[in-house]
Amino acid sequence: MSTQDTTHPPVTKTVWFRYLRKTVAVIFLLLAAGALSGGIYLHYREKPVPKNWVTPKEWQIVPNARTLVVVVQGYRGREGGMNDVLCAVKDARKDADVILMTYSSDPFSNADCFSISKEIRDEVNRRHEEKTYEKIEFVGYSMGALLARKAYVYGCGQLQDVPPSTTTDASGKFPQEWTRNVKRFVLLAGMNRGWSLRKPPSAAGIGSLTKMWCGKWIATSTRTGSLILQTENGSPFVSNLRMQWLNVMKSPPQPAGTGSKPVDERKILRPTVVQLLGDTDDLVDKDDSRDVNVSGKRFVWVQLNQTNHQNIVDLGDKCTPVSRLDAEGKIKRARRDLFLRSFGDDDEIRVLKRMSPGVPEAEDYDVTEGVIVLHGIRDLGQWTSDFVTPLQEKFIAKKEKEKADDKKQRIVLEETLRTLDERLRQDSDPALLKEKEEAEADLAILKRKVRTPKLLVYRPSYGYFPMGSFLVWQERQKNVRWFMDELTELMAKYPNMETIHFVGHSNGTYVLASALTKYKALKVDKVIFAGSVVRQDYFANVGSSLEGRVGGIRNYVGSSDWVVGIFPHFFESGLTSWINPDIGAAGYYGFEKPAEMPEENWKKFMLQTKFVTGQHSAALDDYAAKQSMIHYLMEEDRENLEGQSRSCRELFLEKCVNHCWMIWAGIIALLTLIGYILVKSALFLNKWLAGGRWRRSRVRCVTLACYGLLILALLQTY
Repeated sequence: MSTQDTTHPPVTKTVWFRYLRKTVAVIFLLLAAGALSGGIYLHYREKPVPKNWVTPKEWQIVPNARTLVVVVQGYRGREGGMNDVLCAVKDARKDADVILMTYSSDPFSNADCFSISKEIRDEVNRRHEEKTYEKIEFVGYSMGALLARKAYVYGCGQLQDVPPSTTTDASGKFPQEWTRNVKRFVLLAGMNRGWSLRKPPSAAGIGSLTKMWCGKWIATSTRTGSLILQTENGSPFVSNLRMQWLNVMKSPPQPAGTGSKPVDERKILRPTVVQLLGDTDDLVDKDDSRDVNVSGKRFVWVQLNQTNHQNIVDLGDKCTPVSRLDAEGKIKRARRDLFLRSFGDDDEIRVLKRMSPGVPEAEDYDVTEGVIVLHGIRDLGQWTSDFVTPLQEKFIAKKEKEKADDKKQRIVLEETLRTLDERLRQDSDPALLKEKEEAEADLAILKRKVRTPKLLVYRPSYGYFPMGSFLVWQERQKNVRWFMDELTELMAKYPNMETIHFVGHSNGTYVLASALTKYKALKVDKVIFAGSVVRQDYFANVGSSLEGRVGGIRNYVGSSDWVVGIFPHFFESGLTSWINPDIGAAGYYGFEKPAEMPEENWKKFMLQTKFVTGQHSAALDDYAAKQSMIHYLMEEDRENLEGQSRSCRELFLEKCVNHCWMIWAGIIALLTLIGYILVKSALFLNKWLAGGRWRRSRVRCVTLACYGLLILALLQTY
């Protein structure tokens, strides 16, 4: 009797052909994707860096012109795309020089926004030196709005992120003379906060979002598209610009040159900025484009009906009578009229203000100091509320003392001025006049001080951040971008907040450290780290880039912080640092002193408490440690918890941390063993319970896939 194995039915030629066809299709798609990515990379990445990114085109040159209008194109600026705008500018400024700034703006262009802005600044400065314009105006479309504003802040001396080789111009004097004559910015759908996929534009459809997502993915994977990626919301270019712009707009104008005294702000006003924004903008969200808080009250918003991001520069012609225009022509004519009004005099600007939406004012001008408290991984930050009341109480006590001292100093200065006036009636000695000017300046500073200063304790949260996300660089960087967006909004809401302190735990320390590395305009005063996951050699690596940007740091090290000692510490070794090169065990070992920094300066800058008794959250659980944090922030108390902290660790923990790679290897081996057991168990159940109904290869694949998904789920929840 013949026996036939029915467990695995024979595979027919049709089935084999079907498998072969699917395999060929998958291979073809992979090859096509690879060819597309490779072509994009070779076309854009391998291009040599040009000597000049910007090509200025003279649209209108008038002999003895006293006005210069600089028009900056947007992303993917095509030939003739700005013609309507340029023609309208010529109509508005018939006696002005009109220059169009063009640059490489292909979809995956690797042009550098920082260099483009610097070259625009230099070109304007060169032309101003030739003709000495009395009035300079900028027109920027989309991305061009960012570039125009960046060129202006560079000219004003905000040079934190200027490319290293071009830190100063030929004269080396900032603010440059031309910045005093900038009277107006006219922005067409300006991306003042950059574009964002985290908060998709309300008017963007599925097709537009899909195109944006695919473009970003291709640009990121092929390392191309630097131009558009640099203008994403939260990027260094955008966030630095927002802080620089705020610094320029709220500071009194300075005359050209360095080291000059401030001039009367009533005589030199900051430029008026008019933003024209479509009601159906499908690329930039209204909140991002208007950027109400950072822009300030010198911004005017004008809404254009039936206008999106692309057709906002389509202004139509001026010759056709209105009676002959169709519906679309009338819309274009309305756009043109509003655009021309944005170049009008003060009366026209007042009309535009009445037509624009209401602009929210800053929340509180009395806030002069702020403390940001940021939580870490696997934490929602409930503990951050413990800092609010003690910090407020210490701040009030400190300001009351300062207020009493200021009152005494004011009485002394007033008495000094009376004495000087009496002496000057008898003798007009220049030395006495200078002494009187200095006393008057000191008294004016005291009078300008906020009478009721306030402290803001801000406790932002990026939500629950699991261990799995923490181990991925891209996920950590999302929190860094989010933090910078929150910080710039905060600075705009409280324009008099000159001092910002920071308290961070675990991943919160990484967020600030990474932000300080990438965002050159970021400044903080006192910093407190607890359970830090930053590398030990962080300050040795960043060099002098933090000079003048960080007032001081206090680092709390837990005596039994095995979380930092085993997990982030693993990535500090030479063999594994390439996986996560920016996390480490400063919360377990402390920070290393940079070789070039003198020991005395290091001790003034860095105060490390070794060791607070406890594990990863030891500094937050210890009452004495929290009190020392509050004293450090408000009273500059550098007490190092003598007698309340441990001086050594347990030997067993030290050995575990020193051999953390063995623990990682053990975890990987354990997970592999569990997977092996699960596969064998599934094969056994398939044979004895299901009669071998499913193929062994299919059982293995399904089991391993489910096991992998289970591990990912645990990493995303733990």
